[in-house]
Amino acid sequence: MSGKLLKQLENCNLKAAAFNLVKGLEDGVYKNEMAAALDLFTKLPSPETAVNLIAVCPEILELMASASDSFVRMTPKEYRGPKIQGFEEWMESFDANLRAASSVQSFLLKEATAGRVRVGFHRMREQSPLYNRLA
Repeated sequence: MSGKLLKQLENCNLKAAAFNLVKGLEDGVYKNEMAAALDLFTKLPSPETAVNLIAVCPEILELMASASDSFVRMTPKEYRGPKIQGFEEWMESFDANLRAASSVQSFLLKEATAGRVRVGFHRMREQSPLYNRLA
């Protein structure tokens, strides 16, 4: 994973990008790897899931970098067309998914640091890269 790319994505409005992708790509037929990466990103819009999606479809980086929700937030609900209906509901679902992922991450970090659980792969003897990532 490119640290530079992760840093760039941290400054992007990934929730707006996920919303735009869902609305723009719905009803399409995609390769399995694209569908899986898109599904993960649109459920959990984070720099890490964005990197996975960009690896499959590099063109999406430009959309992520330019994503903004300011127009949607300025437009009253009654004037929104089909492309931006359901915006608040989507944002709430993204926030709920991000809170759940954060909760799992916090639990794993606390328990792994305390030595009560091991996080990782059975053959991976060195756990410190995983602990660093959780932190």
